[in-house]
Amino acid sequence: MIVLTIVLFLTLLFLLYFGYCTVTGKSLIPDFLKKKKKDDTIKGNLNLPPPDNGAPGYCTFEGEDLYSGDVFTFDGKVVPVDMSPIECSTCNQYVFKNDEGCVNYRYDYLENSGVDDTKLFNDQLMCDPKHPERNQTCVQPHGICTPSLAPSQKCKF
Repeated sequence: MIVLTIVLFLTLLFLLYFGYCTVTGKSLIPDFLKKKKKDDTIKGNLNLPPPDNGAPGYCTFEGEDLYSGDVFTFDGKVVPVDMSPIECSTCNQYVFKNDEGCVNYRYDYLENSGVDDTKLFNDQLMCDPKHPERNQTCVQPHGICTPSLAPSQKCKF
């Protein structure tokens, strides 16, 4: 009789705990009993990929990325706000860093026009923040480097 009472009491406690966890959205297994594991979003370090030779023309970064200081080189240097346009093939040579980690930039073939404006750059007709004297007659670069949609990885810097 006492054993049955103890079993029923423990069952009642479990059901109360189960109901509490269900209502509050907490896990049934407390955190201190779970095995510690590494964060799934941090899978490793980014490595410098080879240039994307299929990306034509010159690109810039989104202005808000530059002004907020989220654009870095692979060695951890912040890209300045007045950066000159870069070849679109080198978009993947830069890193977008935020609180979650880092992702590579890339040339998005669906979003960009694919215009090869390399002749404009060689003729000094391309708009360049380092050359404000061109602003009256310059042509904006046709491409934009975009942060990858891949999960963030641990930054090397």
